[in-house]
Amino acid sequence: MKSESDLTKLARWVIPGWVAILSFFGFTIIDTLFTQPTRQPYLFQSLTDLFAPMPDTNTIIAALFVAAAGVPLGFTIYQAYFFLRWNSPFSRDGLLPPLLPGRLIDLEKSWKGIHPNEAAGSMEWRKMWVNDPLFEQDYGFKWRYVELLFLEAAQKIDSTFEGVSIYARHRYLHEIVHTLGASIGAVYIGFIGYVFEKVKLEQISLPPYLITLLLFTLPLFPFLRSEESAKRLPKQKDEKSDPAGYNQKPAMRLSFKILRRGNRSPRLVVVSPGSLYIFTLGLILFFNSPTLNPFPSLQDTILRSLAVLAVIFVWLRSKKSSPKAVMYGDACSLSLSLFLGNCLPSCE
Repeated sequence: MKSESDLTKLARWVIPGWVAILSFFGFTIIDTLFTQPTRQPYLFQSLTDLFAPMPDTNTIIAALFVAAAGVPLGFTIYQAYFFLRWNSPFSRDGLLPPLLPGRLIDLEKSWKGIHPNEAAGSMEWRKMWVNDPLFEQDYGFKWRYVELLFLEAAQKIDSTFEGVSIYARHRYLHEIVHTLGASIGAVYIGFIGYVFEKVKLEQISLPPYLITLLLFTLPLFPFLRSEESAKRLPKQKDEKSDPAGYNQKPAMRLSFKILRRGNRSPRLVVVSPGSLYIFTLGLILFFNSPTLNPFPSLQDTILRSLAVLAVIFVWLRSKKSSPKAVMYGDACSLSLSLFLGNCLPSCE
């Protein structure tokens, strides 16, 4: 058990480091493959130029060095991840959620539908804990109580049923979750390294590059936040049915008073605006990027539009069991994405 635990701890440090390194090379390779060097200097003209500084005789040594570098790099990323998650000024309420979710919000969702006195039971020390003002104000105070409560329950179950180890399974999943969280941060680190590499080698101004990046990236977070805040527990039998026909509130809902049928108005419901936003950006690149569309013409545009319509058809077919409001919302959103992809000026 000890060796398995040590292996898990090593993996949680190594994986984020390797993810950061692979992300850095991944962004660099994508830039090299899909950017036409129309001016000097450029990042890399080809993948051969990217790997040219690495002699064949030193390839194995370089690979071992990169693999070894993943350990201290991953450990550093892991510590930064926990600082941001638990001790930073953004830990309580978050920063551009879901970029950095607030811990207090997570705990409130975990306790939804549960009164603290129900979890306290008849023990006086528990009642004093849950009635303390810090229980609702300090996420660390509340989390320590939740953790102790879980550990006590896990110990009782493990001691009652032979061969069952709820605590060990929890610790394993706990490590996996935090490894994935740190790996998300590692992708950001890899992208930041790529940006500085691009600025240095191409000798471009950093502020305009960052402003352009933020203009396209920041709108994604409110969309994702709207999806996250819309989630809720399944409806009880005495609750009214949701207009979308779901047991979760749609992220975006638009109502149009046209084609009225009695007292009902048709609705357009968008459940996943974040995915639709990314799809729109992808279509803009698909239709306008000089690399992806080197010879634009009317015939080429028609063929590309037909290909996109096929994708939209498959998307809507996957929603066939959804309420009509959801299908209408996705159909209008996807059609708008296709229109923007075709009508926006070329990126060249």
